[in-house]
Amino acid sequence: MTERTHTIILYGESQKAHLLAVCESLPVDGEKPYVIRISQKMPEKTEEQRGYFFSTVLPLFARASGEDEEEFYELLLGMYAPRVYHAKDGHEWYHIVRVSEMTSAQMSAFIDRCIREAAGIGCIIPCADKNWRATRRRA
Repeated sequence: MTERTHTIILYGESQKAHLLAVCESLPVDGEKPYVIRISQKMPEKTEEQRGYFFSTVLPLFARASGEDEEEFYELLLGMYAPRVYHAKDGHEWYHIVRVSEMTSAQMSAFIDRCIREAAGIGCIIPCADKNWRATRRRA
């Protein structure tokens, strides 16, 4: 089914009224149904979160575990990354949310889980450096 889309971003009550007006103006004939999806825009992960994870958390944790960084990254995703569950036609499955797909909140939770697990094996991950860009350039 091909869909024509109309996007309305709700920042306040005036946009909500516009959304309701659009819905009221839709011609409903029973032949062509409308699909209305409402989702909340979640903040994207930040460049600082990505930088902290890939330049500090992952290398230190992998080294302390005696593992290759790339393989250890996949292991961490499998253990601590959020999962999205799907169900269709009686089949259920999930996919692991990769760092590139995570929201800011998901990325924070993922990093926190990794840091707690690292501490459990005696690997202390330093706090994020607010000047991580300057620090990386000098290194």
